[in-house]
Amino acid sequence: MCCENAYIPYGFYDLVMAIRFNKIFFKHQPKIVFHVAAYKHVPLLETHLRVAMFNNIIGTRNVAELASKFNVDTFVLISTDKAVNPTNIMGATKRAAEVFCQNHRDPKLRFCCCRIKYEGYIHPVRIFFATIQFR
Repeated sequence: MCCENAYIPYGFYDLVMAIRFNKIFFKHQPKIVFHVAAYKHVPLLETHLRVAMFNNIIGTRNVAELASKFNVDTFVLISTDKAVNPTNIMGATKRAAEVFCQNHRDPKLRFCCCRIKYEGYIHPVRIFFATIQFR
C-alpha cells in the first residue's frame, strides 16, 4: 500500500460547525478528503427532515467549501445507493449533496463520488475499500 505510513486524522464532528472544521483543515492541510458523513437511519430521517438536510447537504457544502479554501486536491464524497432515484429523505438529501459536488466550481479541486450499498450490518469501511480496490 502506498500510504501505509501516512497519518490520517478522522473523527466525529458536527459538520454544520464550519468554524471547527476551519481549524482542523488549517492544522492538517489535507490533500485528500473522504467525506463519509451521513445519517443512515431511513425511518428516523423521514420524520426529521431538517436534521437530514443540515447533516447531508449543508455539512457536505461546508466541507467542500473548506476543501476549496485549503487547496485540497481531491474530495471524495461517499454516498449511498439510495441516492439513485431517491424515494426517501435520506436518499434525496444524499442526492442533493452529490449534485452540489458535481456543480461546485473550483478548477483546482477534483470531486468524485462513490456510492455504497449497505446490506445488513457490514462495516462501511470494509465495503468502501472493497469498492475502490476492485473497480
